[in-house]
Amino acid sequence: MSPLERKRVEGKKEGTARRRNDSTGHWREYCERKQTKVKAFFRSKQKIDTLKINQMEVFQPLVDFYDTIHDDNRIRVTHISVYLVLLHRWNLNGNKNPITVTRASLMTAAKISARQTYNKCMNELHEYGYIKYLPSCNPSNGSMIYLNRL
Repeated sequence: MSPLERKRVEGKKEGTARRRNDSTGHWREYCERKQTKVKAFFRSKQKIDTLKINQMEVFQPLVDFYDTIHDDNRIRVTHISVYLVLLHRWNLNGNKNPITVTRASLMTAAKISARQTYNKCMNELHEYGYIKYLPSCNPSNGSMIYLNRL
């Protein structure tokens, strides 16, 4: 390598190193400013989330159900699914008992495909005291279901 080429290469290396040091300082400042903005954003977001939670209405029957099943080891996922569908229908009915539900519509909403699972689940919810289940012999009429207070 000629002395002229060597100077050019060394100059490039020095210039690159000098630019890196300058840009690192600027980069640090930029990161600190961004970090401050991000922290401020998340603090304000937490305040907004807290306000939303405080403003949200509580559906007490749902809270009571979750409090009750917390200690009940007999309740499984299918029971929860069916009860939530029943609770939704009860809410649409104006929070009045009884509600009339057909097996097909309840199975579809609760994502249950087997009739045996549906029957077992409804009978167990009745047995455990969560609902009062009066099955109908006529599939088009629907069954009468009373939600018990928990």
